[in-house]
Amino acid sequence: MGNSSSSTISGSVPGACPEAAESGRSAHIPSRARERRLGSTVPRSIKGVTNGKQKLDISVDGKPYSVLIPAGLRPGDQFAFTITNDETPDVLVSTLHVIPGYDTLQSKSIIYGSISVYNWSQSSQGAARQVGNLIEQVTNAIRAQAIDQGCNAVLGIAYNVTNDSSGEYGREKTVVVTATGTPCIVVPARQNATAQG
Repeated sequence: MGNSSSSTISGSVPGACPEAAESGRSAHIPSRARERRLGSTVPRSIKGVTNGKQKLDISVDGKPYSVLIPAGLRPGDQFAFTITNDETPDVLVSTLHVIPGYDTLQSKSIIYGSISVYNWSQSSQGAARQVGNLIEQVTNAIRAQAIDQGCNAVLGIAYNVTNDSSGEYGREKTVVVTATGTPCIVVPARQNATAQG
């Protein structure tokens, strides 16, 4: 199968950024680590007083979490806990420059992400199979950059895939996937028009 190594970089390109238009509408901006304070009850299955080592498996918005139950509590006692949720996948990404059904309130400087993978002794087909995974990884890097700029969408995203073979019999492969796009703040469009089909 061979060995491989990879590296990822991302950043922004300074450019003209128009000021946001006053719209009176606000947008939800995802967070890479949004904290939520929640509460639960010590389950009846725990006997006696908790020792601070027992865990409670819960589901919040369909995502599983394992929560440590504080020491000194009895079954039926309530306790609070904090979960951290990565909302990076909530950033909208589109090759379009406008998302149907959304208004763009503001755009910011172009962002980019690039990932490269170097494979030893792997066929062209083996390296090519990785392209989809690399596109997902570079898209997540772009989403994180958008969050860092206070945006909830990346529009006009473009991908470039480069494949290079070298070494004896072309067995050393380097695959580079780069993405660029414009981070934006978008909100659902006002319902003043209907789609015609």
